[in-house]
Amino acid sequence: APQAQYYALKITNSDGRSSTVISLKALDWIAANGSVDVVYLGIHSISSLANWTFIKNNYDVNRVLFVAPSYNITQESYPAAYEKVIGVGAHSRFVPQSVLSETGNYVDVLAPGVWITTTDNVGANGLVGINGFMGGNYNDRFRGTSAACPNTAAVVALIISANPNLTGQQARNILEQICFKIPNGNFQPNVPGQPNGTWSNQAGYGRVDAERSLRQAWVSASVNINGPSTFCVSANYTLNGLPPCITNVTWSLGYLNNHPNVASLSCTNCTSTTLTKINDGTVHLIATITLPNSTITYTYEKYI
Repeated sequence: APQAQYYALKITNSDGRSSTVISLKALDWIAANGSVDVVYLGIHSISSLANWTFIKNNYDVNRVLFVAPSYNITQESYPAAYEKVIGVGAHSRFVPQSVLSETGNYVDVLAPGVWITTTDNVGANGLVGINGFMGGNYNDRFRGTSAACPNTAAVVALIISANPNLTGQQARNILEQICFKIPNGNFQPNVPGQPNGTWSNQAGYGRVDAERSLRQAWVSASVNINGPSTFCVSANYTLNGLPPCITNVTWSLGYLNNHPNVASLSCTNCTSTTLTKINDGTVHLIATITLPNSTITYTYEKYI
């Protein structure tokens, strides 16, 4: 997301400890200092966050999505367990079926969390006497949900940058629907409370996929059916704005008042089609595309 602005707020004291009070103050600062779309909450607590009114008041209404880690503890971890927060687990690219965080119904997605290259505290012994993870200024073996969560927040930022008109819930839907299903993930369909596809108690919806999520957001922003709203004999209709990766469109017709003999299609599997009048009436023209290497479809509609 090259046009995105980035804020980093320190929520720990000199001993590296934090508290709910400090975290809430950080969220208050966010609310008071401009428009924010995505918040990565790098914290956890075993107590409920019902009093976190910032999350309640800003989710979706102001398109603020909250991303938080699912820590490797035996109890539910907040804010990840809060329904309006995207709970993220860590996944190993070397062992595809490995998940490095706890499981449960608050794990929404996974992201890479093993052998991640990042910056470290400055110097062999860290900054101001605090040891870094490794000697030197960089760490190529960083791991855990602290690596996975920023990755997920960045993917959400990409989705919103591709289509700024999305609501928070729509951006979250894309993130979760596009996930890669890791091997042996035991994904199940129609899980109560999990509306965005097959879901697993171990892996949530699967591992986030930045490229395919970006495609889906971009397609939903720029594609439209081009053609007249009325015609007497026939008219041509084209699905404009298709990305190069999509070469085929499925066209179909719906009708009002169950009257099927209004118009006919010249082509049902092509980027453009011609409607020919049969009788007076209103026809519902539907164009459906499927993203490459996926089962995700997107539908565009026009009443004529």
